[in-house]
Amino acid sequence: MNTLQQIDGLLLIDKPADITSHDVVHRARKILKQKSIGHTGTLDPLATGLMILVLGEATKLSDYLVMTNKTYWLKVRLGITTDTLDRTGQILSETPCNLSLEQVSAEVMKLQGDFQWPVPLYSAAKVDGKKLYEYGRKGEDVALPIKPMSFWDVAIEEFSQNMLQVRVTCSKGSFVRTWAAQLGAALGVGGVIEELRRVNNGVFSVTQA
Repeated sequence: MNTLQQIDGLLLIDKPADITSHDVVHRARKILKQKSIGHTGTLDPLATGLMILVLGEATKLSDYLVMTNKTYWLKVRLGITTDTLDRTGQILSETPCNLSLEQVSAEVMKLQGDFQWPVPLYSAAKVDGKKLYEYGRKGEDVALPIKPMSFWDVAIEEFSQNMLQVRVTCSKGSFVRTWAAQLGAALGVGGVIEELRRVNNGVFSVTQA
């Protein structure tokens, strides 16, 4: 874990890949010898970037910080679908991908605005008191909740063959994995998150972490 920076009861962390958000909180508790630590937005184990931890009395700010907009840098692999909507999942389909930047850019620009999309199966959202990923791991059928998701300031940074690098800002509760899957569906080839990094949470930047 990178150096911790404490600002008025907030702890800004640049989370590495392949650990959970719970792992981050657990390590911070051990380092600081403080139990009263929470976080203001889960990052998938695959993801890196800004996590804001709240310490002690600052936990009262957690609801406010959870509600803020977030900006992500993501790499989308086109031509594939998985059950988790990212590269860690089981491959469901593979499609030859021979798309131009113009084709990809046209669909990317359409995916800005307000949408009503299903929550990913492999997420911590709950249905009947049970987390969705628990249904997924057991192979049980479940109706995925539909929720509002908003995306804007979408900018393509690089596109080569089947790899697209994009920067996007989204509202609280929006899933960038869903955004990538919707893009892949719109292009007719499928798409999953290859890499994901949170770069901003409200006024805070990963450069401060």
